Amino acid sequence: MSTQTPGSTIVAALISNSSTFSSKTAFSQAKYVKRKQLKYQPRCRIVRITPSTLCSAMHLKDARKISNLREDTLGQLLSNANICAGQRVMVVDTAVQGIITASCVRRMGGYGSVLSLFTGPQPGYLDVVNRINFSVMEKQCLKWISFGEVFGDYEEKRAQTDKLRDEESGEVIDVEKRDRDQIAWPAPLQPHTRRYLLEDVKNERKISEFLAKR
Repeated sequence: MSTQTPGSTIVAALISNSSTFSSKTAFSQAKYVKRKQLKYQPRCRIVRITPSTLCSAMHLKDARKISNLREDTLGQLLSNANICAGQRVMVVDTAVQGIITASCVRRMGGYGSVLSLFTGPQPGYLDVVNRINFSVMEKQCLKWISFGEVFGDYEEKRAQTDKLRDEESGEVIDVEKRDRDQIAWPAPLQPHTRRYLLEDVKNERKISEFLAKR
């Protein structure tokens, strides 16, 4: 059959060509139709990505990856920890793929700070957190901190800090200050971006929203 043939047409053709369909019981017929619909008439529901829907989807796909964390359990964690706007929260959720970190950021709404500890050179669950379309304010309240910075060797940290001290003044040299001073904010628009806003968008509200996301 053609790939453009609707699934309902395929199911109807299978039923009409089945020699045993008419002899089946009503229950068997319904079971047969349902099985064919699952194969030839797949359905999906598009929902907005939130911490709860993301947790439910990951639990259905592979619950072991998130330590069998359910949606109701996630809500209890946030409520018992009193997560709300204006709080300072430290999270360690390497066992649940960053769902708790993303939930704290979303619930706080960009007011406060979320300190997420991770092991290794970088967080291993950035893709999960980035699936939720955070606003600019929500992204700014999330801070990533390595376990080594918190529980590392103090003497080693002190030796690294001493290497950055000025021999004359004894103050720690800010090696990134020169790069920060060269940054102009807000950054100027590129010619193609300016052309896109003026010629294609032409809507002041949409232009304002676009510039606010920068």
